[in-house]
Amino acid sequence: MSNFSFFLGVDVSKSSFDACLINENEEVILNEKYNMDTDGFNELLDGLVDFDRDQILVVLESTSIYHTNLFFHLKDEGFASAVVNPLLINNFIKSVSLRKSKTDKIDAFKIACFTLHNQNKIDLDKAPSPSIRNLSRERDRLSKETAKIKTEIKNHLQILFPELVNNYNVFTKTMLLLLLKAPGAVPISKLKPIQIQRIFNKTSGNKVQLSPRELVRMAKKSFGAEDKYLQQVLIMKIQTLFFINKQKSDMDIALKEYVHDNLKQNFEIITSIKGVGQTTAEKFLIEKGNINNFKSHNQLRAYIGTDPAIKQSGS
Repeated sequence: MSNFSFFLGVDVSKSSFDACLINENEEVILNEKYNMDTDGFNELLDGLVDFDRDQILVVLESTSIYHTNLFFHLKDEGFASAVVNPLLINNFIKSVSLRKSKTDKIDAFKIACFTLHNQNKIDLDKAPSPSIRNLSRERDRLSKETAKIKTEIKNHLQILFPELVNNYNVFTKTMLLLLLKAPGAVPISKLKPIQIQRIFNKTSGNKVQLSPRELVRMAKKSFGAEDKYLQQVLIMKIQTLFFINKQKSDMDIALKEYVHDNLKQNFEIITSIKGVGQTTAEKFLIEKGNINNFKSHNQLRAYIGTDPAIKQSGS
């Protein structure tokens, strides 16, 4: 059994929130609307000032991003707080009443009742915050953007220096630095081998597979076109690629640190599975939240979306 005596249900919208406080007998103690700002939050705290915060269990209905600031402020003030899927609350309401009345205050009361009757099932354990999920998803987006930019660079080089892109890896740091200096066969053909060698010497590892002299010779014989505007686009694409790669590197460090500090044991277990690498394990752990939320592997499969549901009626 939990040790809570009061239950606060919070119905959130973009610019305001309704909060309803009830006791163990479902008696309403407080049911008010507040602005979604610092003043509104402080008004809520004033309304709860006579209650021991350790005795209050707070549940907010998940509403896209709008509940996030309020949730973190409640946690910072020491309230036991959780965010619950609206589907669970709606199913609870259907199970106890056939009435379909709906106002913000009624919704807040229903969330409070859900909190009371499900207090032992509500997970208050530490889980990945929406912020770390956002960082992980942004890293995924940048990976897709990287693939897109690489395709565009290849397409541009197919016009500017087809022999190079068709026979060599143009995405080594050495080659990209060269293409920033000389974006195409014509600009490269005008360089001296010693100038190219100086660019090659700026990087370690991932060296190009041909010498500066061979590169100049190939550039002079190239069927590539000279297009100064396309060359400018190529330079911009390469600069963007370098920038995105730096961002991804910074994100990888932050994600690795988060998993190490919060999910190390689960990470070690998952990466012990053959074929599961660091990136996959990090993404999985950050997205799924607390593994204890799932009573079985079937529940986890359903959450992920790989467990098809059967809907059938009649004959």
